[in-house]
Amino acid sequence: MYVFGDSLVDVAEKVGVPVPPPYLSLLSEYRNNTVKFQTGVNFDSAGHSVTDKLLPKSIFAIINGSNHIYTFAKSSNLRSIATPTKYVKSKANELAKPTEVVNKAVLIYFQNISMRVGALGCTPWQRVESESEECDVELNIMSHMYHYALTSHLKELQSNLKDFHYYTFNA
Repeated sequence: MYVFGDSLVDVAEKVGVPVPPPYLSLLSEYRNNTVKFQTGVNFDSAGHSVTDKLLPKSIFAIINGSNHIYTFAKSSNLRSIATPTKYVKSKANELAKPTEVVNKAVLIYFQNISMRVGALGCTPWQRVESESEECDVELNIMSHMYHYALTSHLKELQSNLKDFHYYTFNA
């Protein structure tokens, strides 16, 4: 689920899903052995006390870019508009802009981010699509270009935000 601006609780309320009670409101029931957790519990109560402690110590894995690259590879229309290099750079630029805005706003939560697009041309699905069942070299090159462009943006972001750290891995 993608949530922009609203919390999951806000989204749940809008679609009519009952919201679990705040954890701290259940303490007296817990002490009396009458608390029921079957319907869930909201640990993000009391001014985000749990969130503020746990999220800065968390690592967020963000794997992005593969759908864009696959779409480009399959679309003769996109290929007529842009070269693979130009397309990959534009998609990396699109991701870098909101990443910088988000991280300036909530840096405390995003101190460690992992990002990487793996060798898309060697995925089982892609190899089955190929008559020779070999890796698609062009997709692998685009994956590498995307990773390089995104890493450049992340390095720049790290130089601007002192507590921002990122790591890359093959997804």
